[in-house]
Amino acid sequence: MKNILIILSLLLVSCINTPSTSPRINHVDSQLRETSYSKYFSKLDSVANKQVVAHIMITLGKERLPKDYTGIRGWGKLTDKNYKEGIFEAVTEVYFSNITDQEISFTLHSIKTTGKKDFENQTITIKPKSFYKTKAFITIASKYKTEFPYQLDYTYQKQKKMISGTIKRQAMDELDREKGQKEIDDFKESLRKK
Repeated sequence: MKNILIILSLLLVSCINTPSTSPRINHVDSQLRETSYSKYFSKLDSVANKQVVAHIMITLGKERLPKDYTGIRGWGKLTDKNYKEGIFEAVTEVYFSNITDQEISFTLHSIKTTGKKDFENQTITIKPKSFYKTKAFITIASKYKTEFPYQLDYTYQKQKKMISGTIKRQAMDELDREKGQKEIDDFKESLRKK
């Protein structure tokens, strides 16, 4: 019994001090492998009758914190102790890209990812072939999470609408700027064809 407790203690300590890894089936050769996850979550979706791409991004840690960030209500600024325990800031941002040749307007109500952000019925207008980025929405999350549900509520042409799904964490071997841009371009092209 004592040996089991020692082994469990060692496993717990190693989990706290190492990057987030998890077993995952490789879809090429169907082998179970350890996967190291990045600090980025990413999901492409569309709003405004598929005329606007919504790129929902969550970044764990300090990288995307605004300069005027003062902490999270009830937590304050996170410390090295929090990070060692696997607790990180989760910064959610949404990039809206207008893929049409006309100006598009819609009203944002709220987004739920690692928490809920009320946009206070903010109407945004995006010029043709340009984008709009929301302000950072900051909550806390565990470094061991590999996905979050999301829901974005908005109004377009006087109709309340909602998109929802799952935003997944990117594995380290999936981080490739060219591949990511190609995925975005392919998604935009698929919306234009519909």
